[in-house]
Amino acid sequence: MARRTTANEPQLKFYQKLILNRYILAQFGVSTSKELSLNMKKPSLEEIDDEGVTGFHKQLIAQFGGKCAISEESLARYDLNIVSHMRKINDNRDEPMVLKY
Repeated sequence: MARRTTANEPQLKFYQKLILNRYILAQFGVSTSKELSLNMKKPSLEEIDDEGVTGFHKQLIAQFGGKCAISEESLARYDLNIVSHMRKINDNRDEPMVLKY
């Protein structure tokens, strides 16, 4: 179930969301979301290998490895963390969740 927001939690203003979006695009050396998501929609990327690494991680490294401001080690750590959380969530689900780009 999705987490509810409360009145105590400050909501990001629209311009703040745009700033965060520009920041992540800059980390990958692109200027649009379309550039970032290019080649990320293949169903095969949804798979997780025996070591717990997603196809998305492998594609990000292949596509942006040289120009990405985020280290490959950090991307690997983020990917493994996402997979770990997804597996914990799926433990309590009848139909497992699948990652999309």
